Amino acid sequence: MALGRALSVIRRGADRTRGEQPAPNDQDLADRVKSEIFQPADAPKGSVNVNVENGVVYLRGEVERPDQIRRLVEQAGDVDGVSAVESLLHTS
Repeated sequence: MALGRALSVIRRGADRTRGEQPAPNDQDLADRVKSEIFQPADAPKGSVNVNVENGVVYLRGEVERPDQIRRLVEQAGDVDGVSAVESLLHTS
């Protein structure tokens, strides 16, 4: 079903990583994203994988509702150092 399936959602441009501090490495960035998006008690911790490659966050997995996809993409994109978010999330 197409509803709730977001195959390629880019959240922000690469200009967010520019600044005085060096960009974090991909593993540190993945840890920071996980810490942010999995903080709420109802976060889908067991069903979403987070990978980072060259500052781009890839979210993969299954969630219950389409609004969870939107929220996860937004939260991941708000983490400093993230240049883009690509969602491969889908609903059950």
